[in-house]
Amino acid sequence: MALKFWWPTSLAAQLVLIQNFLAKIAKYAAVLSLTPAQIAAAEALCEAFIGAFNATEQARQTMQAMTQWRDEVFNGSPEGTPAPAAPMFAVVGVTAYTLGVVRQFFALRDLIVASPGYTALIGEDLGIVGSEITPSGPEQTTPVFKSVTTNGYTVN
Repeated sequence: MALKFWWPTSLAAQLVLIQNFLAKIAKYAAVLSLTPAQIAAAEALCEAFIGAFNATEQARQTMQAMTQWRDEVFNGSPEGTPAPAAPMFAVVGVTAYTLGVVRQFFALRDLIVASPGYTALIGEDLGIVGSEITPSGPEQTTPVFKSVTTNGYTVN
């Protein structure tokens, strides 16, 4: 049976996949013949993805709060009273970030799938295989013909 591409299109779904992978990859180390260094590198990739995602979301929320704060400073009342403190942007954590984390994760996935101990059940549990494609039913593949008469008594 054909499978859909395993990598989700939305960032939120990608985050869920990465979090699931991070929680489960260590238990498959022996079966997949992954070294402690490879497991640590896999976990670092996941943590970098999660950290970058969370930092961006926190910055987005802080920017919305900054806009509200600015509008309050510009138009708030009662006039002349001290303004509340401006929102502060979160500091990005100590995670070691590298460029191309998604491509690195794809390469890690390929390494796992090529492992002699790999099974489809492991892939499904880690979230690195796509779901089955549901074939279209007859109602979606059967053409519907419509006839229309036009000038000159012709039928299209």
